[in-house]
Amino acid sequence: MNLDRELQTRDLGNRAALALEAGLHEQAFELITRSILLNPQVPATRLIQAKVELAMQRPAGALSALDFHDMYAPHQRDLPEVACLRAHAMVLSKKTFKAQQILQQTVKDYPEYATAHRLLAQVLLATSQKIDAIRHLKEAVKLHPEDNVSTRTLATLLEDTDPRESLKLMESLPMDAMTPEEILYQARLHHKLEQLFEAETLYD
Repeated sequence: MNLDRELQTRDLGNRAALALEAGLHEQAFELITRSILLNPQVPATRLIQAKVELAMQRPAGALSALDFHDMYAPHQRDLPEVACLRAHAMVLSKKTFKAQQILQQTVKDYPEYATAHRLLAQVLLATSQKIDAIRHLKEAVKLHPEDNVSTRTLATLLEDTDPRESLKLMESLPMDAMTPEEILYQARLHHKLEQLFEAETLYD
């Protein structure tokens, strides 16, 4: 492949990633398709393709992209990012047990990879394994405190068993990221803990 063609392939891949980040899924798909047509053997391009397919709720396309990735980069197959993408596709394909197996192995091999803990918690919640889900959500929040989605979910799960910790989690969220319903939820936790002044302040 000549240098100009290689640069064009990378440029299209980078533009596809930016479009995906901006929520422009159709544009991202068009760009990544053009990149693959120029050179189908770039592993990084196949990962972007998998992410685009997942964003468009097409797990079969994502799994196909990951299979090509593994063919061209077999040594990267078990990296946490790749494993999490595959598990996500498995969840969308209703293959929950397989997704759980992949994620359990990933958190074992890469215990500090927050995304794997978060995805595993989601799978565990979907299969009514609440205690284990809470454990992995706690780890996800510990590793990535800026993960507001995991923080909210964990706070909700702890409301009955540990309202004080639930409140602490809610108070860790930036105020500009909280919905009116979440502010009322926080006030309700204050009331449950008999912190009436704080509850009234939030209600006001």
